[in-house]
Amino acid sequence: MLQQWLNYLATEIHKEVYFLIFNPAAPADAKQFARAAVPAKYAYLVTTLGWAQPAGIDLSAWPVLIQDAARLRERPAVARALGEELALAGRG
Repeated sequence: MLQQWLNYLATEIHKEVYFLIFNPAAPADAKQFARAAVPAKYAYLVTTLGWAQPAGIDLSAWPVLIQDAARLRERPAVARALGEELALAGRG
């Protein structure tokens, strides 16, 4: 499980967002695009946490992670992204 989190952080968050934002050679438009992608990226984090229970993965050892995910799901942008995902999957 740790390897999955590290992979997610390295590819979806670090490489796709923060690398661009902190890269002095990146154009301003690219930096703004990366900033705009953050809610969806973190919504995806919440999505993968939501897969834990149906997959039979017990997250009870990480109550802070569960609480953070619940708070993130309450954010308007995250709730909207999750709703759009459900609608695309035909479950919304």
